[in-house]
Amino acid sequence: MSTAFNVFARAMVRKKGMPFELTINEYNKETIKAMEDVEKGIGLSKAYTDLNEMFRDLEK
Repeated sequence: MSTAFNVFARAMVRKKGMPFELTINEYNKETIKAMEDVEKGIGLSKAYTDLNEMFRDLEK
């Protein structure tokens, strides 16, 4: 195994768990609104079924 993995595994044994704190990101209001919009399909760009059409639009 790699040296990095060995260091990590030994740290886990020593700490009896993860050798770092696990946290959950707290999103700001703008990010939450953007995620909600995506779930509702609001403000999404055009969907493509033809790759050539997509590249033509990108060149515009």
